[in-house]
Amino acid sequence: MTAVAFSILALATGSMLVFGWQGWKRMNDSVDMQRDASLAMHVMAREVRKSSIGDITVGNNQLECVDPSGTNVSFTVSGGNLDMTKNSTLSLRLIRRQAVSLVTTKNTANRSVTLTLSSAAGDDPSQIVSTIYVRN
Repeated sequence: MTAVAFSILALATGSMLVFGWQGWKRMNDSVDMQRDASLAMHVMAREVRKSSIGDITVGNNQLECVDPSGTNVSFTVSGGNLDMTKNSTLSLRLIRRQAVSLVTTKNTANRSVTLTLSSAAGDDPSQIVSTIYVRN
């Protein structure tokens, strides 16, 4: 009888540890994804601000900016990755395996670009929207 009680107690304790670890892992992945998406938006905003409104091209899962020095910086979502390229050379992978889409719209009247970045970590979808005003 003692062995049965001990087995039940060990099973319950083990289950609590496994489920607790899984919950922690999901939460940690979600926080990492949100941090990466926030950093990606910051980097994209910096490049938009350096460009003039006429040198910004928006598209489906793509944003392209040309700064005053002529450097072409492009952000593209493909295969779950959000990549930044400079002059057609991969410069930085901002999000790995969790980027879902990048929706970009340009408003020439108020000289702004609106970015909507959707990403997901497991069952946790996230969306960050930002409107950036062009300085030039």
